[in-house]
Amino acid sequence: MTSVLFRRRRLILVLLVFVAIFVLLSVKSPISRWARKPVMTVVTPLLRGVEAVGRWAGRVGEAIAGCGATRERDRLERQVSELQAELAALEAELESARATAAQLDELREFNLTLLPARIVGRDPTSWYNTAVLNVGSGRGVRRGMQVVRGRWYVGRVEEVGPGWSRVMLALDPRSVIPATVAGQDIRGLVETTRKRTLLFKYLADEPEVRPGDRIVTARATTTGNVAEMYFVEGFEVGTLTALAGEESGWQTAVLERPAMLDRLSEVLVVISE
Repeated sequence: MTSVLFRRRRLILVLLVFVAIFVLLSVKSPISRWARKPVMTVVTPLLRGVEAVGRWAGRVGEAIAGCGATRERDRLERQVSELQAELAALEAELESARATAAQLDELREFNLTLLPARIVGRDPTSWYNTAVLNVGSGRGVRRGMQVVRGRWYVGRVEEVGPGWSRVMLALDPRSVIPATVAGQDIRGLVETTRKRTLLFKYLADEPEVRPGDRIVTARATTTGNVAEMYFVEGFEVGTLTALAGEESGWQTAVLERPAMLDRLSEVLVVISE
């Protein structure tokens, strides 16, 4: 206790001496002028050291505050990026729902059981030949089922898994589509050449079709190990653009399809009538 009191008294005494010195220096007198120089010689380096320590402490404080601000900014930027990604995903889902709703509304008169699906993959080596959907046997999809986009024929399912299915697109050279001329009793098959040209082949003594005719799917149901097809009548395959003459006893015509059918993302699987 005695040592503590002694230290406190010594500290008070030192403070009083400094106060007396500064008071002395502030008074304009011969004594103050005489004492100013030696005192300032001693005190000035101390004051400069204290000032330097203060500046260093200020910079350290600013650096620490800056690090904290940088971390907070980085955290906020990450949150903004995450929210933007979530917003983009929600907008994509909304656009998908709108596209599906528009298709379902367009096909209301068909009275079909339709399953919305999304194209989630394509084979880069055969971009126009096949596509992979995000629905499969777990949702009732079977081989041979028709895949459409609104009123347009897209392809048919050729392979099915529990949660996926592979679709043979209309431009696949293996594709064969039973078809008819809309509003006429002219039936035939739509096939695809290796150059991805759609040809409507039909039996007739004379060419009874003309440019501008719409070619639509014809009703057909086949089962077997080789191929399964469940075609519903009335989905557009293409628009006739030119007559191509006769081929192996068949009259042939060239069809054109909208370019948008090659850039699809939302489609419908025809489950049943």
